[in-house]
Amino acid sequence: MELRNETKKKLIPYLFALFANIVFRTIRHHNLTLFCWSKQITILSFFLYYHINSQYKCFVDLLSSDFLEKKYRFRSIYNLLSVCYNNRLFVNILVDDTMVVDSIVYIYPNAMWYERESWDLYGILYDNNFDLRRILNDYGFKGFPLRKDFPLSGFLEVKYDYLEKSISYEPVRLVQGFRNFNTNVPWNFYTH
Repeated sequence: MELRNETKKKLIPYLFALFANIVFRTIRHHNLTLFCWSKQITILSFFLYYHINSQYKCFVDLLSSDFLEKKYRFRSIYNLLSVCYNNRLFVNILVDDTMVVDSIVYIYPNAMWYERESWDLYGILYDNNFDLRRILNDYGFKGFPLRKDFPLSGFLEVKYDYLEKSISYEPVRLVQGFRNFNTNVPWNFYTH
């Protein structure tokens, strides 16, 4: 356990010195957190996977979030695990609307599903991912539903037409029939 803690303490200054142009911020709380530029995520991932002092062989998941008002609107967090050192690492990248993120599927093949999901829900484009298809939405779906600027009701609604025996897409119609609510209750529970 002592050796693992010492390796963890030495890893952050080592990574920060080695990748000074890639890693621009580090945090060490309970787990290690690195912030790197989106174009260099494959270089950093390759190093973290193969280097003897890191051994992050397990890609756990990829989380994405949208911060509409910031310059770099999207943040993607790669969750890596080193079973050898019993250590978890979070690698954060900041992404703009126009940026293309390098894919890490050649280092971690199971990242393909998570990158597809991130593209499908947020519109973050991954370079060198050969299977970017819709995964949770329809293939004809327009937009990315987890973006903050996506309308709550969407653009199109899907309906099944019983006469045509097919699915049809129609523009969203918001029926305003039940907009006037009366707060007075028309019945009394306690009548004496």
